[in-house]
This record gives sequence, C-alpha cells and structure tokens, in this order.
Amino acid sequence: MKVKNDNKFLKFDDYKIIGFNFNIKPEYLKEAKRELLIEIKSDSKIIDKNKFQLFLTVNVCDENNFLNIIVTSVGFFEFGDNIEKEQHDKLMKINAPAILFPFIRASLTSITAQMGIAPIILPTVNFTN
Repeated sequence: MKVKNDNKFLKFDDYKIIGFNFNIKPEYLKEAKRELLIEIKSDSKIIDKNKFQLFLTVNVCDENNFLNIIVTSVGFFEFGDNIEKEQHDKLMKINAPAILFPFIRASLTSITAQMGIAPIILPTVNFTN
C-alpha cells in the first residue's frame, strides 16, 4: 500500500522532561480517599518558519495540598511545508499537547510507582474541549 505524502502533517521530533518537582506530606500517606486535582498549562514557541517547541506543565495535587507534583516537558515539532499558517495555532494548542501529554502521563505513573506510594495514573485528556 502506498501512502501519498503531500507534506500536510505535524511531525513530532522529540521530547524532554525538563522539570519534576514533588512534595508529599506524611498526611497524604494516611488518606484512604485520594481525590486528585489536575491542571494542565501549555505554551508554544516558534523556533523558525516550520518548527516550534511546546512546553507542557502538569500540576497534580490533592484537595488538602498534602501532595503536589509538577511535571514540565518540552516537545519539539515541525510543520509540513504545505500546512497553512491559519492551521498552526490549532496544531500548537490541540494536536501537539495531545501528542505530548501521554509521555508526561507515563513518566508520572512510572516515577510514583517507584516511590513507594500508590501509582498516580492520570486520566486521558481531550484537548479539543
């Protein structure tokens, strides 16, 4: 099967976790019910004509503030040559975070599983809303 490449794409080149900060108070370990609050922030930076970086920060805390974890990552993306400028904003605000978020999600689950606490598994996120 041949797939036509008309250069209309968003290419994901790489990502890095650039920050992981956690604070867990002993009271968190005693809580039976753990309701977590999740906040996601993104910011993009155009590097050149067809390349940009997406900074995605996920803050996870409990309602009592006994747990606070902040994970920051940067993703490196490239626009196809035939993508119109009007589509750049949508790709940077919806598609790129949707591509990058699962890497943060997996990293957070893996690290918390190794910390001796119940692993934190973030829900999937629909970035179109």
